[in-house]
Amino acid sequence: MHLRATDVPGADWTAVLGDPARAERATAPPTAPDCVYEGTARDLYLALWNRLPLSDLALSGEVSVAHRRREVFRP
Repeated sequence: MHLRATDVPGADWTAVLGDPARAERATAPPTAPDCVYEGTARDLYLALWNRLPLSDLALSGEVSVAHRRREVFRP
């Protein structure tokens, strides 16, 4: 997944869902992420903790990945 904060210049992360899951600061545009999340830093944070609906973000790519992540990763 690629996460892009629209209110913070250069605030992009790549998240890999695996064992273990990890996130790292993206230094270059992603080659082909399964799903892209875009929103303010606040909204991204809240959505990733399942405290804000995904509909409050701009999602593109394979949106089912975002919904599946939400089902599997429960805070």
